[in-house]
Amino acid sequence: MPFVLLLTRFPAHYCIPALEFAVGFVTLGNYAIKGTSSLFAVRFLAGFCEAGFFPGVMFILGNSLFCLAKPNFWLSQADIDLANARMAKIERVPPSPWSKAKVKRIFSTWQIYLFPIMFPLPTSAIAAFTCVLFTMISDGPLHGRRWPIIIVCTIGNLGVSLALYLMPLYTNISGRTVAYYFGFINSAGDMGIYSWAAECTSFDNELRAVVSSASDMLAYTLSTISPNFVWKTDRFPAAKIGYRFSFSCSVALLCILPLAMFLAQRDVKIRAARKDEEQSQAQTPSSLEEEKDAMATTRLPQARLVLYGLLSLSALALLILTSVLLEYLLANTAGYNKPVPALLTAGGVTLLHVALFLPPIRGPSKRKPFVQLRWELLSLVVIDLFVLAGVVRLHKATPGLMDNCGGFFICSGLQGVVSLAWL
Repeated sequence: MPFVLLLTRFPAHYCIPALEFAVGFVTLGNYAIKGTSSLFAVRFLAGFCEAGFFPGVMFILGNSLFCLAKPNFWLSQADIDLANARMAKIERVPPSPWSKAKVKRIFSTWQIYLFPIMFPLPTSAIAAFTCVLFTMISDGPLHGRRWPIIIVCTIGNLGVSLALYLMPLYTNISGRTVAYYFGFINSAGDMGIYSWAAECTSFDNELRAVVSSASDMLAYTLSTISPNFVWKTDRFPAAKIGYRFSFSCSVALLCILPLAMFLAQRDVKIRAARKDEEQSQAQTPSSLEEEKDAMATTRLPQARLVLYGLLSLSALALLILTSVLLEYLLANTAGYNKPVPALLTAGGVTLLHVALFLPPIRGPSKRKPFVQLRWELLSLVVIDLFVLAGVVRLHKATPGLMDNCGGFFICSGLQGVVSLAWL
């Protein structure tokens, strides 16, 4: 974190090479080690110098610091001006002086608490391909929204963890191989969280530095400590506790995401309201009336927003409950109710529907031809019929479910699935 904060005041093309030279110099000190004390000292200094490199590079990639740069061998003045113009276009704020008020404001924002938790909760060609593919989808059809990609990757990691936990070790080698390699898809979710954190902190450069470094710091800490408890070598190749831990992290991230989405949307509305208020002070009465008429015809009905919020929460709850129930059924019974994975799929598809149709379109968008009322209604009808078919099949597979089921976990879970599906 100190090094990333240093990058907000000094040019990165000096700081990062200096850091790498320090890492190399300290690494060369390994040849002089003569005992455990000197080994600990050298390794501490190497980690101290190396810890700031990755978060520093990610901070630069997600946050333009060209306002601190001067023309050099790599960058001309035209390059610097172009980068600064792009940052101004997306309202990325340059560095500002530190003060007590700024520190208090940073630690009173929601970004500093949610994004560092979200990042650690989620090395191959598959990871590289999915990162590029999902980034293109996020910037293109999803119109810059990151959270749908995070949800897809988290659900994928949840499914992979569940599959590896339940698959037999030596009788389905090909299935475990496929599941293992598909686990790398989750890397795209990490990149989505990085981008989303940078965009949600555009209004404060120092806040971006703190959030970015805190996210990396917590991720490093978790990845260093967790193998000692949940990924112990003597528990492989089964690693049951590790896959349960990964599954639980995915569920926790799915629970945190709605809060982050709500707070991010709230911040957008607040900044838009402030901008409109500043513009309205310079407008004439006639132009104000025209703007009010336009807003009255384009504003989304509040009832629709409330219903979609209820739909999103019920779909997310259905997704989590069916995942937990499916894991329990596969681990403790001879089979499973086939409607359960069908309703799990329905919950995921419903969230994708909300991501496509709920956000308003601002300016030109490739999404516009598809986001029309007839397609929205058709999508809802298809999802409703699919959910209805799943509920009917679940009732047939478990007669007396709602009347005389008993107090077992399976019964309570299935009753919850039925209630959420009907909702």
